[in-house]
Amino acid sequence: MTPLRQRMIDAMVLRGFAARTQETYLSAVGQVARHHHCSPALLTDKQVQAYLLYLLQERQRSRSTVNIASCALRFLVCDVLGQDQRRAQIPMGRNPQRLPEVLSRAEVAALLAAPLSPKARMFLTLAYASGLRLSELCQLRGCDIDSAPDRMCIRVIQGKGAQDRYALLTTELLDDLRLYWRTCRVGAKASDWLFPSRSNPARSIDRASGQRYYHLARDAAGITKVGGIHTLRHCFATHLLEAGVDLHGVSKLLGHAQLSTTSRYLRMYNELLGAYPYRKFALVENFWETGYGMPSYTLLGPQIIRFPFILPSSYPHEILHNWWGNSVYVAYATGNWCEGLTAYLADHLMKEIEGLGGIWTVAQNGWLRKYVNAARDERLGGLADGE
Repeated sequence: MTPLRQRMIDAMVLRGFAARTQETYLSAVGQVARHHHCSPALLTDKQVQAYLLYLLQERQRSRSTVNIASCALRFLVCDVLGQDQRRAQIPMGRNPQRLPEVLSRAEVAALLAAPLSPKARMFLTLAYASGLRLSELCQLRGCDIDSAPDRMCIRVIQGKGAQDRYALLTTELLDDLRLYWRTCRVGAKASDWLFPSRSNPARSIDRASGQRYYHLARDAAGITKVGGIHTLRHCFATHLLEAGVDLHGVSKLLGHAQLSTTSRYLRMYNELLGAYPYRKFALVENFWETGYGMPSYTLLGPQIIRFPFILPSSYPHEILHNWWGNSVYVAYATGNWCEGLTAYLADHLMKEIEGLGGIWTVAQNGWLRKYVNAARDERLGGLADGE
């Protein structure tokens, strides 16, 4: 291993990059170095741009794939080599937003009925019935299937964003999994992989095999819609919405932690304090390890956003600043009412919802609305006076 490669690995480990992200970045940097037959440390801006054009025009790679290469090269140049002034010379293109192609229920049924091995059919059935990501499916073990009557869930250990979560487990899916385990995993222990590699059972199945299962089934079923196995995750979400499950519930099942949490907090504070005062809200990952509440958006650092206590406490605190502002009723002689009220309806209120206090009952009385209205009237009055 070259010293530069080790430096890049160390830098990624220090920043908490997932193992797959590390592999992707190292692969991207290695490919551009081989393309130009030189060390990555010697790549010029022109060589980097020429390689990105090569990926787009000659290799016909998607914009998202090219952007991954750009991210890897930016990390190498700016974070590892310390040449941050070159960041603007490594462009990131706009990724076109397209609606995913979703299979109908009949198409999903045909896909799952295609002539496949029991292992492949179970893999695809689980993908559709649980909404798990491909990487999450590959990493499942027998003990992750929790069939206790009062729980009935699938444990996802360190999924996307290094998050643990629970996924949906229906009785029908449980029956299919038990049949698969009895017939295809004879003698396996609960700690063994649910889908082991065929060549090395001590390892889990790889992502390429999961994609291959999907493409084989899709072709056998005569389905012409484009896309890979992630299509089944879109189908899971779309079919739940069509069945009447609300967006918040679907987001939670999919593991969209920030989306579902944002929706829940905004809805709760709308009821408590009045209408949200802006057209949109965004959670923005900031390069500083801090948390800042701004009008219509919140900045959180890349490590802070992943702390387990952020979403249930600090995040609603920052969202609330959209109602109070950051300097409403700050009286230095008697107390910082801006932060006091925000902490009261975030940190303390979350504890009350857990059954640890009486604040929720007090807040429901609506007495805090007058502070929001007064603050809003004060700002509008100032504008009306030409200030």
